[in-house]
Amino acid sequence: MKKCFRILSLLICLASFFSLFGCIGPGVSDYNEVLFGDYTFWSTGGKQYAITDGITDISGYIYKYTYDKTETYIAAHLLQIVEADTGAERDDIIYERTDHGITYSVIYDKMIIFCAQDRTTTEFDTNAEFLEYCESNGIELHNWRYPSAGGHLESEVTELTGGYTIHNMRVNTSAISLDGKEIIYGIITDIETSSTQITFRLRRENYGYDAEYPDEVNVGLSPLSDEPVGKYRRGFLDYTDVYYDKDITIDINTGEITEKDH
Repeated sequence: MKKCFRILSLLICLASFFSLFGCIGPGVSDYNEVLFGDYTFWSTGGKQYAITDGITDISGYIYKYTYDKTETYIAAHLLQIVEADTGAERDDIIYERTDHGITYSVIYDKMIIFCAQDRTTTEFDTNAEFLEYCESNGIELHNWRYPSAGGHLESEVTELTGGYTIHNMRVNTSAISLDGKEIIYGIITDIETSSTQITFRLRRENYGYDAEYPDEVNVGLSPLSDEPVGKYRRGFLDYTDVYYDKDITIDINTGEITEKDH
């Protein structure tokens, strides 16, 4: 009996520990990381970030950022956002996106390259234009960094087959891309590849973080269910509801994407 009580007490303490840090995490507002030279990434809370050397800065909602291997260029996907529930009518809203369950209106959305040598900024309307610019100018970037509570998460890119890659981003969230363009986004597991196809399990939440380009991913897939269809274990005593859970097949030759119930 005493042994069972000690085990129960330990579990309660562990649960309290993770609950405490789960509450602390999102509330962390100040974080800084030196990129190179005097350039530092700052997180100041309220979905506002800045990369600055004290003279020139890139500021706003930074979806991802990195720098090149010669420490000359800083790259970022930069947005300017306003909360969607303010009730104010605006003519400059491009689209809306969700971040950690909160909906924002996006009023600026560009990929940018900042050159530290001449302090010039080049903007790109699309990711394809950005990638072409980097390739034609020999700009080799480090892995992307994604702002997270009290720090950042560095992406990991793994080659699959036929030009497809899987890109691990925020915790438990990944994207499958073709030639640098994201096409599938969510919780991706159980990946298998062959010379003709890629298969995997895709689960999706109904909150959290939208994909980098929300309108360009998961095209043609079934919508989220109105009610949870299962749970996904993110960590110790940490489960999240999922509203989509299917097995996906990508035909490498045709690019066709099909789904079936898991």
